[in-house]
Amino acid sequence: MHWPPRLRSLARGVLALPLVTPDVITALSLAMFFSALENSAGWGTVIAAHCVFGISYAFVVMAGAVQDLDDTLYAAALDCGATPWQAYRRVIVPILAPSLIVAFLFVFALSFDDFLITFMTKGPGNDTLPIKIYTQMRFGIKPQTNALFVVLFLVTLGGGRLLPVD
Repeated sequence: MHWPPRLRSLARGVLALPLVTPDVITALSLAMFFSALENSAGWGTVIAAHCVFGISYAFVVMAGAVQDLDDTLYAAALDCGATPWQAYRRVIVPILAPSLIVAFLFVFALSFDDFLITFMTKGPGNDTLPIKIYTQMRFGIKPQTNALFVVLFLVTLGGGRLLPVD
């Protein structure tokens, strides 16, 4: 499906908006939005806020992969007798799988580190790791937190060795 150029540029602009908006503005906007909906803050609002925050980063990663995708591969799968669902599942998804994984890991890392959006959209008692670390920094860091930092550091160092190198 090809969109008209004007609609395509509008969609790209809307999807790129969280990239250029400071986290403080995004966090306050989302907090005010959830408040206007009279939605009780909790894990649902945190997940929705991080989806809004992360979709633009995933779009940037996936746009290049989708743009390089050859349309004739899908048509060839249909010509070989595959249903549209089979052609999508067995041809398109495997080609886009590396980009999907990269987009997921990138958005996960950004979301894992984000403090402001979580702080503004969480409810009472819904603390994520960055929130717990922030509260501990005010009253003294526990030894368990230091051990967690070491584990995260080692996973980060070792994670690069898990990826295949061509």
